Amino acid sequence: MTTQLTPLDPSDANLTPDQAFAHPLPLIRQFHRQLTTTLDDKNARLRTLVGGSYRQLLGTAETILEMRKEIQVVEDKLGSVGEGCGRESIGRGVRGLGKLHGDAGKGGDLKRRELEWIAKLKGMSACALVVGRLLKKAVSNEEDRDKDLVLAAKVLVLSRLLAKSVGDLLSGRAQDDRDAVEELRKKLAILRRRLLRTIERVLQKVETEDKREGLVQALAAYSLATSSGGKDVLRHFLHIRGEAIALAFEEDDVQKNEVAGSLRALKLYTTTLLDVQAVVPRRLSEVLANLKTKALLKDETIRELEGLRLDVCEKWFGNEISYFTPYLRHDDLDVSHAADTLRGWSKRASEVLLQGLAQDLQRSSEFKSVVELRTRIFELWIKEGGKAKGFDPSILLDGLRKVVNDRLSNLLDLRVSKLHLVGTEIEATLGSWQPGISDKHDSLWEERILNMEISNGAATFKEAIISRSHGRNDPVHRVFSGYKTWRHLIEEIAVLVEQLKKQRWDDDLEDIEDDLVLESRNTALSQEDPQMLQDELDSKLESSYKQLHERIEQLLSKYKGHENIGEIAIYI
Repeated sequence: MTTQLTPLDPSDANLTPDQAFAHPLPLIRQFHRQLTTTLDDKNARLRTLVGGSYRQLLGTAETILEMRKEIQVVEDKLGSVGEGCGRESIGRGVRGLGKLHGDAGKGGDLKRRELEWIAKLKGMSACALVVGRLLKKAVSNEEDRDKDLVLAAKVLVLSRLLAKSVGDLLSGRAQDDRDAVEELRKKLAILRRRLLRTIERVLQKVETEDKREGLVQALAAYSLATSSGGKDVLRHFLHIRGEAIALAFEEDDVQKNEVAGSLRALKLYTTTLLDVQAVVPRRLSEVLANLKTKALLKDETIRELEGLRLDVCEKWFGNEISYFTPYLRHDDLDVSHAADTLRGWSKRASEVLLQGLAQDLQRSSEFKSVVELRTRIFELWIKEGGKAKGFDPSILLDGLRKVVNDRLSNLLDLRVSKLHLVGTEIEATLGSWQPGISDKHDSLWEERILNMEISNGAATFKEAIISRSHGRNDPVHRVFSGYKTWRHLIEEIAVLVEQLKKQRWDDDLEDIEDDLVLESRNTALSQEDPQMLQDELDSKLESSYKQLHERIEQLLSKYKGHENIGEIAIYI
């Protein structure tokens, strides 16, 4: 009678070794594999569980450390608040406030004059502090920069009023008081220059149409800071943009990147035309008029500045400051004057632009780079130049064409004239002619040619075979290599000229232009200019080849009686 065996189950905790080994060997091996797999699975789950718990523990520890830091900060602030709320501190404040109201109630002129002096001096100091903060914020945060500049200009106007009023109270004051006032005036003057420099940087920056409001606010800030009317603001803006155009070429000279400077200058020029026509005079006049609608100290943006402490000091400023309203000429600029001013500026700026472009092109010695710059410049001008009303875009386009074509012609002339180097090489070879060496020709079956390196396409081996097949010894090869290099440069020019003929200069579909304008522009840029370059290339090539031929004839005549005239003639 056979004993019935119990099936093996790896999860059975009561299974003993005797029971396990009572089974056949294949079943025991299967059971072993099951146990090993189960053990590995449990080990993996245990490692995952331990690792997750460890990471959670580290996260908890970091959270505890951050909480300790935050608790320390809160404790420090609560300690400061507690010190300020002490009985002694509150008592001093109450006594000081009572004394202040008591002295004011007595109506003593001397006490009131002293309090007025202190309040205005504190106001000047607070203005300097607030303007510094606003300018620092304007530099770091471009989103609210425009509002901060206008607000800083308003605070500077307030500081100017306080400085004038304090100056009237200086008579009879001690030297220390005079020094303090002078120091504050110097600080405010420095802040005013910083504000004007920040405004200039904003005006120099090219903005898109949706950000043009920032430009208007910057102009308003300049008007407030300098008490300028609409005419002066426009004149200053155009002056800044003109300097920016000239500076674009100077900065580019330092960076040695002629393309960026020329394109930036042209972008500034076109954007200035569009900015002035969009902003002046209507939008600028509206903004300047809004600055005059209420008294300066009634402005909510001013009153919200806690650093000024207007709740304490305002009542000592006097009516002249409390009810002061900025006076700005907002109606002194009409459409005709703005158009005349812009037209005069555009004429001067276009001259600077063309001069700078010519200088940049002089630093470019590659024909291809000038062609690429030509494409980018004309694309930018065609896209932006025709949007300004009252200006003929073809005038500046013709000026740009002349500058670029002149440089292309110069580069073409320089490249073609390099053919004289071939004649110079021939003359040098004849001048140092050595029989048996200069006219020596290597054999095609020379053993040395069999030992040449044939890796990388066997370029050296193939060149040697071709040279020996065509009878090109070293003197001939030097002349032939120089001519081949020159010919490659000329072919590159010919290819680029053909590319210019295939270019089309149609504007965006959104901007509908007259068909005659489009046809005239395409004719000028894609036919007239390339044809002019092609004609000049043909003429220069004919002249250079003729000069080379005449030079070779002179050399033949010179060495006509030479003893090696036969070899020399063969060489030529």
